[in-house]
Amino acid sequence: MKNKSITILTSLVFFIFFSCGSEETDEELLEKDKEYLEESLKTDKIAKYKFLKIAIRSSVPMEDYPKEFLPFKEKLTDLAQTLNEADKEDVSIIEMASIYKDYLDLKEVIDETDEDVFPTLLEAIKNSNSEGKLNVKDLLKGNEKKTAETYEHAFLVALGVLSKDLGKEIVFYETSKIQPDRIENDEIKAVFQFYRGFVFMEKGLYYLSEHETTQNINWLNNHKDIEIKLVQALFGWKNFTNEQNYLAFHSLNHLLRGLDRQAMEREKDKEKALEDFEVFLEDFNKLGLNNELFWCIDAYINCKRENPEKAILALTNLKNSTILSTSDKEQIEKTINYLKNRESDKLMNGVYDKAFISKIVVSFVYDKLSKMDWEKVFRENNIENGKEILVAIENFKELNKKIQEIKDMKYLEDNSTKLKEEGNKIWGKAKDLIK
Repeated sequence: MKNKSITILTSLVFFIFFSCGSEETDEELLEKDKEYLEESLKTDKIAKYKFLKIAIRSSVPMEDYPKEFLPFKEKLTDLAQTLNEADKEDVSIIEMASIYKDYLDLKEVIDETDEDVFPTLLEAIKNSNSEGKLNVKDLLKGNEKKTAETYEHAFLVALGVLSKDLGKEIVFYETSKIQPDRIENDEIKAVFQFYRGFVFMEKGLYYLSEHETTQNINWLNNHKDIEIKLVQALFGWKNFTNEQNYLAFHSLNHLLRGLDRQAMEREKDKEKALEDFEVFLEDFNKLGLNNELFWCIDAYINCKRENPEKAILALTNLKNSTILSTSDKEQIEKTINYLKNRESDKLMNGVYDKAFISKIVVSFVYDKLSKMDWEKVFRENNIENGKEILVAIENFKELNKKIQEIKDMKYLEDNSTKLKEEGNKIWGKAKDLIK
């Protein structure tokens, strides 16, 4: 009995010891984010979008065509032709029904397929527009292909942010496909690294986001004389010197990393967040910048420091911002009232929490990104065939919008009247699809 008690006690001690010492490392948490990223990309909306892109890209002759797509090769080629047509308004419901059925047949394969196993989007566009089709030997390969694909994904991200037609979920997918190290222009690389961090933060992938911003911060710390004209144009710092541009971009990366760390569970990360916020405020003070970002973080830090008067001043400025909604302004007013009554604990735990701070930053950054002339940026940085891609993407967006509207086969039944108007023969075919 005594030995049994000792064994139980020993097991308990080991359990407590390993439980207390089992805090996950940064590397483990980063890997978890990567796994979650892969799973979060397996949505119906993204799968439909990938299906259409794969149809375009797989229309180019390949040496090693993926065997799982072989039974659908002819149908995908037909779909690619449909996507290349100038006018998508004439795509009938029966055509959409046929396309949707092919999508359902391929959905599981699509979820597990990297679209980049196919030739590039530009090669597919060139192949469809040229009288002489591309030869297999002419296709991009290896690192050259990977670089071209990263620029294409970046182009679609910029287009998605600008037009908002593709939606945030699709922009998230395209952002995840960008490999910043493949971008040769350091400044464009830094902008997309920042944007990847921004998008990952929105999705709650805080360790992935922190990884992106840390790489940017390290790069900036090692290249203090770098010219960053693109960043200047992006954020509207028209009268800044290059030194000021650098300082401003440096501050925004610290701000974003601070938001990531603030949202993490470990206390040591939350402490690091305050350090990042301090750097951000210090940089902004040097620049003499007063805007939504400064007021938002200044209020937060002053609340932490128990300086309610300074926090109220920052919040009053923030309340007058044009990028805030009416409900945001009402929330700030409540926050000010808490501070006036010395109830900073209620402020930090509810009304002005990390979610609200992130919302302010997200509103500010999207406001800037949406006003950027991305076509000009790509043109000036030698991103070839930008207009050619834009024309093809306009066609693509229209069909993507139509297929996204189809939630299931019941949609086709609900539209049976329209289908019947296309003729009894077509209606019979539609019923076969619905079965």
